[in-house]
Amino acid sequence: MTLKLKSAFLALILMGAGGCYSSDHTLVPKPPPERKVLEESYAVKYQPMVDILFVVDDSGSMGTHQQNLATNISKFTAAMEKNKFLDYHIGVVSTSMDKPALAGVLRGNPSFVTRETDFVSQFLAKNITDLGTSGDYIEKMADPIYVALGPNTAQINPGFLRPEAFLVVILITDAEEQSELVTNYKAYDTMLRSKSGDENKVLGYGVLSYPDLFGDRCASDGNGQPVINEMFMSMFSNAHNSLVSTNTPGPLPGSRNILTNIFSLCDADYGQKLANIGEDIRIRVSRKLPLPRLPVRGTIHLKYGTQFVDPKWWKYDPTSQSLILLPGIELVEEEGAQFSVVLDQSNPNETIGVPPEGEVVGGGITFMNSPADQEE
Repeated sequence: MTLKLKSAFLALILMGAGGCYSSDHTLVPKPPPERKVLEESYAVKYQPMVDILFVVDDSGSMGTHQQNLATNISKFTAAMEKNKFLDYHIGVVSTSMDKPALAGVLRGNPSFVTRETDFVSQFLAKNITDLGTSGDYIEKMADPIYVALGPNTAQINPGFLRPEAFLVVILITDAEEQSELVTNYKAYDTMLRSKSGDENKVLGYGVLSYPDLFGDRCASDGNGQPVINEMFMSMFSNAHNSLVSTNTPGPLPGSRNILTNIFSLCDADYGQKLANIGEDIRIRVSRKLPLPRLPVRGTIHLKYGTQFVDPKWWKYDPTSQSLILLPGIELVEEEGAQFSVVLDQSNPNETIGVPPEGEVVGGGITFMNSPADQEE
């Protein structure tokens, strides 16, 4: 190849190289695809339910104690009504079993009160005091519980017990347990069976007599300590972690743990302790918000009406496929508002969340007035 041809060939190569890197052909990265947010929103059925049975001693020594219970019962109901969704049945039975027609039968008219009952605390107070104090002098707690909630409950107390509701018993007595039909274990087992073995849906509380602490001011009928009643109260899942009392009368000699679901008939803070029972029930019953299907971790947004609920007030629990509402949650009330869940479906490949560490205790809901009302 002659020198002239070589020069021409080199010029062509340089021209071609310059064209590849001209400003008209600069290589640029491909723009990322626009992220599309796909959301699914659905209402969540939230209907916490509880059936509460007061077992009230109607023997001759209980006049003052029945009246004290009736006087403070509004504090109990007010604590539960902080959650406007809470659907409750509250009934009263006596400790008497000497009259078969009344044994284990809910007393009063109406036989149990609900959230729809007008003047609910007044009716409940009347149902308590109408028991009177001329009942059987042999006080029984387990027997009326078994009869009221056992196999024949639909005939004896129609409409009171609901399969899907939590079940609570509250003992009010100044005497020791003296049942003859069944034991405490049988009464507890009856309650547990009605909830398909879910011990977290069966709760117990006791307002008992402790004469060694208060002497003549709070004498016990029979002057005995409530050993058997305490044993009964120790069976329940809320025995050692309830909000009722931190300075309980017990433990009695031989007790291993202090029971937090009991307090004394003569407690100086009787009204507050009764309110604490209502608070404890409300929190335990109200804490779970069931979801209809398994969501993806990181996609859940909880709403109440138009409000997004701050995630610090709830946790997702995949073991029960529900949202756990945490203590202290407050919502501004909206007319007709319901809970709903918004799911971000943008990344369906995320994994399901893991269960939270340990058990979360709490979850009551307090409704506040609207911001405008607060300013006034």
